[in-house]
Amino acid sequence: MRRNRVTGHDYSAHVAQQQMQVRRRSCRPKRKLSPDGERFGLVTHLLRIAGKLRNMKIPSLRDAYV
Repeated sequence: MRRNRVTGHDYSAHVAQQQMQVRRRSCRPKRKLSPDGERFGLVTHLLRIAGKLRNMKIPSLRDAYV
């Protein structure tokens, strides 16, 4: 509570919340994929393909070598 106190004043939940949000933004890592970037579209496209392949009934290659 000492850390979130306004200088010379008592504890304020509103001020503490604002200070926590500022501290949190500064220590979090940056996003690797932004929704408006080129890579984001590529990754979503490849994930859709992977999902479709998972649902297809493709025989296992293990059966071909046994």
